[in-house]
Amino acid sequence: MKKPIRQLFINLGVTFVTLVVLGCFFEFIIFEYILKASEFPTLESGGSVIKYQPDQEGVFRVRDEIAAEFTINHNGWNSFRKGYVFEKSKPRIAIIGDSFLEALQVDSDASIAERLEEFGQGAYEVYRFGISGAPLSHYLHMLREEVVRFEPDLVIFNLVHNDFNESYDFMSGVYSSSFLKLKMDGSRVVEEIHPSQYSPRWYAPIRRSNTWRYLAGRQQIRFQSLRNLILGKKTVQPKYQANINTASLENKKEKNLAATEYVFEQAKKFCKQSGAQLIVVMDGVRQLIYEKSEGPFDRAKGALVLNDIVFIAARNSEITYIDLHDIFARHYRRYRQKFEFSYDGHWNELGHEIAAQAIYDVIRAQPSLLGQ
Repeated sequence: MKKPIRQLFINLGVTFVTLVVLGCFFEFIIFEYILKASEFPTLESGGSVIKYQPDQEGVFRVRDEIAAEFTINHNGWNSFRKGYVFEKSKPRIAIIGDSFLEALQVDSDASIAERLEEFGQGAYEVYRFGISGAPLSHYLHMLREEVVRFEPDLVIFNLVHNDFNESYDFMSGVYSSSFLKLKMDGSRVVEEIHPSQYSPRWYAPIRRSNTWRYLAGRQQIRFQSLRNLILGKKTVQPKYQANINTASLENKKEKNLAATEYVFEQAKKFCKQSGAQLIVVMDGVRQLIYEKSEGPFDRAKGALVLNDIVFIAARNSEITYIDLHDIFARHYRRYRQKFEFSYDGHWNELGHEIAAQAIYDVIRAQPSLLGQ
């Protein structure tokens, strides 16, 4: 019996060493120089507003479709500007948003903010403040704690469809507790829940490895789905539209409206005290546009319900509202060009350009938005 057991341990040892060597080969050679992993900016720890460590550069990759350069500036935000300054020589616009505004999917000079500034031809400057995963509630926190320091004349909230329930529902995530949340009693906001300071989790070094960044980042492998497949677990896939589960929208309609109205009212009040104007921009339901480009679109169901909620809340707070749905639909109807990537639902360069053009058209029609 001793000889077979000894041979078993030898075989296990050889297998272990082989796997380690193979793993190191892929980690330090293959995913570093040949099949390059996606790069992600590193988050800053301990600040009052979650953002990135200053002065980083890298290339964000998705499959063979996206290889976009990001540049995190002195202030911790992805931007073509090396840093934001406090002194103003011209009117200033600040755009606040989540990953659509962070825009790692396009080069740092090709997002909605940079395109909007180009359209202005030097009449104003545009600073952007985008962090992946941030809900609408956190935009209010960013406005109060970060954006106001740069004294913008115009503040823009760039909204997408998962901004609403995530303002009051606690979601799992690496840093979701670092976002300001709303505590609700039924359909009434009763309290703001202050965000906790971000500190890296124990598994942060794993997520920084080339292997993780190649598999989970570039190839978009979802390990929970893979685990369920291996274990034979069957999961019921909810109906998603615009990255949200539309089945729960009807039950959350009053909550979503109350949360949106609260944030809009608080943001407008704060902007008024700071001498700034506020407008809101809402993404279109692009999947619906591609399926039914000719319209008309039923706004009483599906993700478009949220566009109408924003319309109602903006109207009640007397805030200028730009709905990108019909703007995207008109462009798609004419040119049949999509506004996102094949393997990533964020805006491509065309999506950023069309959104920036829509904002520019409103600013040009209402110069008072910039105090002109």
